[in-house]
Amino acid sequence: MLQDYRYKWLFWVLVGLLLVSGCSTDQQHSLDNILAQRPDQQQVVFDYVGTMDDLRESTTKALADFRNRHQIELLIVVLPSLGRQYTISEAAALLFSKWQVGRAMEGGGVLLLLVDESKEVKLEISYELEPIFTDLFTGAVERRQLQSRFVAGELEIGLIAVMEELEARAQVLHADIAVADAISKRDARYLSQGAGARIALEPMEVIDVSSADRINTRYPAGKSIDDAWHTLLKRWKDQERDPFLQVFLPTGRLAYRDFATMPKERLTQQYQTYSKRAYQVLEDGNHGVISFGKKEGWNNAPFLFCRTDEGWQFDLVNQKRFIRMGPSPSWGVEFGAHPYMLLLWDAFRFYGQDIPLTGEEVYKIGNDRAIAATIETLEKEVAAGKEDFATLLKLGRLYTLTSMSRKAMQTLKKAIVLQPQDPRPYRYLAIVHVNGFYQYDSALKALQTARDKGGNDTFLANFSGYIFYQKKQYQEAAAAFEKAAQLDQENSYSQYYLAYTYAWLYSKTKGDSEKKEYKQLFNHYADKALSSATIHPARIRRLEEWLDK
Repeated sequence: MLQDYRYKWLFWVLVGLLLVSGCSTDQQHSLDNILAQRPDQQQVVFDYVGTMDDLRESTTKALADFRNRHQIELLIVVLPSLGRQYTISEAAALLFSKWQVGRAMEGGGVLLLLVDESKEVKLEISYELEPIFTDLFTGAVERRQLQSRFVAGELEIGLIAVMEELEARAQVLHADIAVADAISKRDARYLSQGAGARIALEPMEVIDVSSADRINTRYPAGKSIDDAWHTLLKRWKDQERDPFLQVFLPTGRLAYRDFATMPKERLTQQYQTYSKRAYQVLEDGNHGVISFGKKEGWNNAPFLFCRTDEGWQFDLVNQKRFIRMGPSPSWGVEFGAHPYMLLLWDAFRFYGQDIPLTGEEVYKIGNDRAIAATIETLEKEVAAGKEDFATLLKLGRLYTLTSMSRKAMQTLKKAIVLQPQDPRPYRYLAIVHVNGFYQYDSALKALQTARDKGGNDTFLANFSGYIFYQKKQYQEAAAAFEKAAQLDQENSYSQYYLAYTYAWLYSKTKGDSEKKEYKQLFNHYADKALSSATIHPARIRRLEEWLDK
């Protein structure tokens, strides 16, 4: 990954690439049968292992977006095994040829083949794309990023890195540069790291991630934001992968466990990228930002820091939640009632993560140490065999609130198996679907299930309204927000979004009487929102700016 802590939204959705598309036995899915014909010309992920169909919505969209941006067809195939009939190179070549990958794109095709039993991986590239996706590039990506993760049981993280590399390479197709020179320079990086199409798989270094009791004070919290930033630079320079650095908040240390086996070259890339970069320190009370300005490019996205009793520390939870990466080079700051919103007001803004959390459901930096301690305690209990509903629900909830989305989804699904009639796991699943993967339809389904099982509160109504609003289904959004406003007449979130919803309905309606009604409702809720004692300053500012326009 370009930045090891970032959960770039377009690519993080690809952690669910292993989708269910049929039965899972070798007998039913012999390789010869699979090779014979592509089962579905519209399908892009073919999993014959049979994992959970958690993320079909976001994965399908992400791969479709990749195809539309670059006119490259990318297929993912996961096989249980190859037996003794084929090598992975032979199987990939046959699949590519028989399935005619990229034919509809005038030859622009990429096939990623994974074999579960042997943990082998292969990127097969069409002839037309070989000048961009060179043997050196594919070899390095396969072995240094994907296969090493596959072997270590971290396939999801490896897939994220692979998709980022493919995206970055594909960008060269559209750049106004000498393509051959640009690719040559990029490939030189792999040569300098000893990479190549036939490099041997290096053994994974074992990093102790068992306990956060030991704090690595060689990378301390900073006396200032600038101090903390230079500690991050030192970490990258030293290729330090220990997750338990003092410069990280306690929950950040737990989240960084997933990256403890990342290739050291990634840290070196981080250092080379940022060590000489000009930056500006933005500070407001106990929150601060290392800003590189309002410029396109993933490497210009800001870093978030907060002041605690230990000093200035890197705020990973809010970083993952609100600093988002779109298709390269796009990045943005998610709008919401978070402490960095006003500091980053002039940055690029995305709208899609303004989840209506309140009260104890809101992550607060002041509670971070206690949250991390509770997570560790619960993890130890689960590891010891205590997988009862209450324990799993509590752990899944804390994973959700601290943006450990994949862990949250896995844990909550286990809780649902134990008590399928309890509405609570579904509300957190809805949050995970949106926060981790932008899966609006899946979130709506989870919210409806929560209601069907007895849940009926302001959060469910507000969150449903927000998702309908994001999907531009304004009538449904208005109905949901109106219900939330009835349940809690002082709820500024519903008032705020009702103003926008009725404004959109006004603009899309032709009838004079309806337009008059929508205008009155818009004015009513805009006034209520702006006069609310509980509305966040960021919402006031955004609504006032919008009204001025």
